[in-house]
Amino acid sequence: MDSGLETALVSASIAAVVSVSIAFISPLFTHHLWNRQKRKEQQLAIAERYAVLRAEISASAHFSKPRVPFETSPARMELQGLLFVIPVLFKTEEVISRVHALGLQERGDQNKPLWMVRYELQAYLFAEALNVPFDKVPIFPEKESDE
Repeated sequence: MDSGLETALVSASIAAVVSVSIAFISPLFTHHLWNRQKRKEQQLAIAERYAVLRAEISASAHFSKPRVPFETSPARMELQGLLFVIPVLFKTEEVISRVHALGLQERGDQNKPLWMVRYELQAYLFAEALNVPFDKVPIFPEKESDE
């Protein structure tokens, strides 16, 4: 065979293999990236909503007399719903263990103060949603200061 013809056949074969490979791999890779991006968006939305609800519950407990019992307040019920969604959307053990600790704390089975467990959960939710290393999450003191 002619050397030029061999080169042309090899070039065409390489182009065909690469084109077919990209045609199959590219949608899978794009789908994987889209899923990761969508999960991060949902994680951030959940972390933001948790922070808002926690602030609403804290403000109503300190500054107003709720007309409905605390256990049945809309913010409290929505927060309980979020606590069921968090283990589905968040994957790290740090977040999952804090959700479980919050459940134990509310039943009185935990030694940490409730405010600390709630703050830690909020911090770890944002850390995972924003890809912040967990060693950057602040460690809270054992007692809440009045300063």
